[in-house]
Amino acid sequence: MAARSEKGRDGMDASEGIEALWKTAAELDLQMPGRGEWVPLRSIRLEDSVTPRSEINEEMVQAYREVLDDLPPIMVQRDTFVLIDGRHRLEATIGVGDHVRIVEVDVPDIELHTAAVKANRGHGVPLTAKERERAGKRMIRERVTLNDTEIAEIVGVASSTVSRWRREGMEPDEPKQKAEPAAKKVKVRAGLDWMDEAQADLGEGAEAVAGEVDASALEGHLAQARRFLEVVDDLGGWVARYIVALEARS
Repeated sequence: MAARSEKGRDGMDASEGIEALWKTAAELDLQMPGRGEWVPLRSIRLEDSVTPRSEINEEMVQAYREVLDDLPPIMVQRDTFVLIDGRHRLEATIGVGDHVRIVEVDVPDIELHTAAVKANRGHGVPLTAKERERAGKRMIRERVTLNDTEIAEIVGVASSTVSRWRREGMEPDEPKQKAEPAAKKVKVRAGLDWMDEAQADLGEGAEAVAGEVDASALEGHLAQARRFLEVVDDLGGWVARYIVALEARS
């Protein structure tokens, strides 16, 4: 076994007191055997570039503190102890004990963020819609071999959502087209006949699209849909004013 240190087994010099903590960890493995192994809490490494979370749910941390012994081990990268999954479980342990149970997995550095998103998507505190979007857009930039369907499965959204993120990410880099002479400009359609077609598409597609949503992403999609409904209500007011303006011209 490689030499252990305060930061996993990366060969760095141990800080004062860490050896005693590792000794206690070995005793815990014998006294409380189970899945994974006990390690000093100080050995876990938190990397902002790996975690998909932007905030901690304090209520969940408190709930976890009450059932620490029943929680599954946190997941870390082998030897480095970089945290992949279990941020809330780790936070719950802080202030309660000096050790935490871990499972080590073989994950290349380039795939750590993707592995963290996968692990955090399916259990515990669901990733927020914003966290999923940030993670998906990062994969679009960095994991160029992944297609929209693969990214959607990892993040827990519809593939059409990933396609939209990809378009949004490309827009700033698209070259601006030169303005056409005024005589050649095409007047933008002012009518609302497009709404009939859009309504038909929504009516037929809503159930099908909802059926594609990953079960772990339901809360995020519901929140987005409810926010969209508020926008639709505002749009209704705009349409009403549009009608008044048209009638005033008749």
